[in-house]
Amino acid sequence: MRSPDTKIVCQSCGKVFIYSASQQMAAKRRGLTNLPRRCQACRRKGGGRGRPGGPRRGIMRTAKCTSCGRYFDTYDKPVPGEPVMCRACKSLQFGGWRRDGRHRNRSGGR
Repeated sequence: MRSPDTKIVCQSCGKVFIYSASQQMAAKRRGLTNLPRRCQACRRKGGGRGRPGGPRRGIMRTAKCTSCGRYFDTYDKPVPGEPVMCRACKSLQFGGWRRDGRHRNRSGGR
């Protein structure tokens, strides 16, 4: 007996898509038991779990560094009351490379 077409809401884009009876039969033959969570368009785009397209990072924003005043692009959502820092300033704060290219914990040119 064929199972009826099923309407599912995509978790990525929120659109309703139809999981047809033929798609359900093909999934059953392949041993897949769970219903799909994303529509075909979102699955084609990829993202998450090492799929092409990489994980969804969110919205790209332009922010001004509170330390040096430079503008930079970031995916981080600004939190009120917390400083926003560019990569160079974060690196300086957390013991990384200095702006002149030398490592912070090394002395001189050696």
